[in-house]
Amino acid sequence: MDYDRYLQGVLGKDTFTKQDLRQSFIDAGYTLGNTSFTMELQKMVTENIIRRLQKNTYTLDTSKVFYRHIYTDEAIEIATWLHDQFKYLTFVIFELDQLNAFLNHLIARNVIYVFVEKECVSYIFEVLYEKYNRSVLRDPTLDMFGLYFDTNTIVVLPLVKQYPADKMVFWHENLEKFLVDSIAEPTIRTTFSSGEYPGMFRQAFESFRINKASLMRYARRRHADEKLRRIADMANIRGASIDL
Repeated sequence: MDYDRYLQGVLGKDTFTKQDLRQSFIDAGYTLGNTSFTMELQKMVTENIIRRLQKNTYTLDTSKVFYRHIYTDEAIEIATWLHDQFKYLTFVIFELDQLNAFLNHLIARNVIYVFVEKECVSYIFEVLYEKYNRSVLRDPTLDMFGLYFDTNTIVVLPLVKQYPADKMVFWHENLEKFLVDSIAEPTIRTTFSSGEYPGMFRQAFESFRINKASLMRYARRRHADEKLRRIADMANIRGASIDL
């Protein structure tokens, strides 16, 4: 479960009760019963999303925040145009600029990745190729990517089903998806050194709220779960390599 929208009702409180939290969940559309909610509550405490201070008194782990990326104007322009032209298109945008918040060596040339439903990849590639006077690539090989890699190159890729979706802005790449894509997508991996992974993941886990269950489910779908566990072990992330 992604907790960002369900915690909105207690974000401004120093402490809150189980009843306060349940009401916040209900206000955000939660429909399951009290037993299911109690299990979610226990899971949030275990994952350090909330902290139990005493009986029926909880607080948010204020040392961690929800991840938000400020997209470049180019990425926002592409997202806005796609949504205006194709109202029912499901797509997510990732850009290499997102990596710079986690890497020691900055990536100077931004690449904008447009993940779309598999059936739409060819068509969206064609319309973006016609619209933009710059490199647009469709699911490129590493050789092709290396040949055409330039600032604001657009890469169109298939969107894996049941991906971790951002609950605030549908086309944003949330942190769980971002971390897995950074190790599963070859053209993203090739833009920085593999030695950066432990530090990158350590910073992500120390700074931001991460839904480990969602992270591992998506990693399995992208056949990256074993690599994710190895990186988590190298980064000494407590509990991160557990298959939840």
